[in-house]
Amino acid sequence: MGEVAEPERSTKMDGDRRSLGTPEVVALGLVVAATALLFAQTRDVALVGWDTYPLILASRIQSTEDFLRSFGGRLMGEDLESAYYRPLLNATLAIDYAINGLSPFGYQATNALLFAGCGLALFAAYRQLSPSRVGALSALVVFLLHPVHFEVVPVVSRRPELLCLLFTLLAVAGQARATRRHPGRAAWLPALFGLLAMSSKETGFVSLPLVWLISLTGEPGEPGSERVRRSAREMWPWLPMTLTLIAIRYGVLGGFVGRTTDVTVALGLLYPAGLRVLRGLILARADLLSLAAAALPLAGTVSCAAACFVTRARMDAARVALAGAALLVLATSLYAAAGLVQPWYLEIPLAGFALMWGAAIETLLASWRSNTAFARCVVAGGLLCGVALLSIWAPLSPLFHRYSEWETGSASAQRYLARLTQTIDAAPRGAVLVHAGPRMWARSSGDGPRLIGTTLMHSYSIRAWAELMYPDDRVRVEWREFEGLTAGPDEVVIELRYGARK
Repeated sequence: MGEVAEPERSTKMDGDRRSLGTPEVVALGLVVAATALLFAQTRDVALVGWDTYPLILASRIQSTEDFLRSFGGRLMGEDLESAYYRPLLNATLAIDYAINGLSPFGYQATNALLFAGCGLALFAAYRQLSPSRVGALSALVVFLLHPVHFEVVPVVSRRPELLCLLFTLLAVAGQARATRRHPGRAAWLPALFGLLAMSSKETGFVSLPLVWLISLTGEPGEPGSERVRRSAREMWPWLPMTLTLIAIRYGVLGGFVGRTTDVTVALGLLYPAGLRVLRGLILARADLLSLAAAALPLAGTVSCAAACFVTRARMDAARVALAGAALLVLATSLYAAAGLVQPWYLEIPLAGFALMWGAAIETLLASWRSNTAFARCVVAGGLLCGVALLSIWAPLSPLFHRYSEWETGSASAQRYLARLTQTIDAAPRGAVLVHAGPRMWARSSGDGPRLIGTTLMHSYSIRAWAELMYPDDRVRVEWREFEGLTAGPDEVVIELRYGARK
């Protein structure tokens, strides 16, 4: 009877995953609503972020030389401390610039669409890993609700987070589908998605071990040796794509990465980096530390683990939890290797956290159906922890709270650029002018929830802006203390000094 029942379950699962039913419609509605609410706050945000103008300058394509430099050279050239190679990011910014110029609306619309794509890709990845509709919707709600999105979506220079997450999740969904429906067959589409993730940001390289882990899970009862051989047949398309990209990166950057950290230092940073990522995911604030709040997901995890032992939960929930934990750990390890964890870096680990959350809800529901008093107590404890955690996030979510930092920061940046434009236009050729430096951070108003990574413009942002606004090279921006700074007969030199009168 067991041999007959298993194919029926598999057929039902495949049918559920193929059909576009109520859960898919609900997921689409949630993503559209969340994107609309978020875009209502971001559509008027200016091109803020220290790296935004330099990225646009490096990515625009107006000649064959620009094309070769954009896709075959370092991101933002040789001037900055860190060097990157992110050709997919360049491509999206080149398209935005060709269509919108320096109008912020188009860039913000692209970021909003990428955010929506990440939400749908998360739901699709969950559904390919497990047939649980409630688990997938729970993961999606947690992902959409987290406040970290407002650190990412309004800033064009943080688009790599969205691109990398989108294609990593698509690679996960594609590999889970390929392993289930065509085991042992070369999976080219997930490998292509992985290549796009790696071409968006260095964190995209986690997609390779992540997808390989998913391929290895396979079906319960599969012998270990056969599991490894089948996984190798499915994963071999990754080899030529990954090696080609690594070779190009090495040729462009002179090494695998443009910024390196000593191995011993990276290992020493792994634990604090992990704590900071988890702190930010749990509390929605990367600068807070609260053992009481940190105990909430820990208690929920223990409850879910106990529920697994009580109910012998299905392999599907375990596969989702494994994928989520792997994404969280791999991304955090890369941040430790880089020696830096910024608030907006939580976007990618958040997806892993959301997958684990959905798996926990799926497991708790399975426990409830066991009709034992202990199991139901475990379920009640786990759900209470979940409600407590959501109560921390909901008041901070940009879906329910209007943050003023980007609005006021954008207004300040636009006023600054307008004054600088007037100064440049009125200056005679050959002049050297002293101008106040730009405001680097947006100010928070009030005592309520506030953002952390509200970078506006740096001095090198103004240099890139000037090159974009005055392509005839008649404006040169300097910000270091130069002795006897002079201008050529056909140019205007702007010396930025902080503390100078505007």
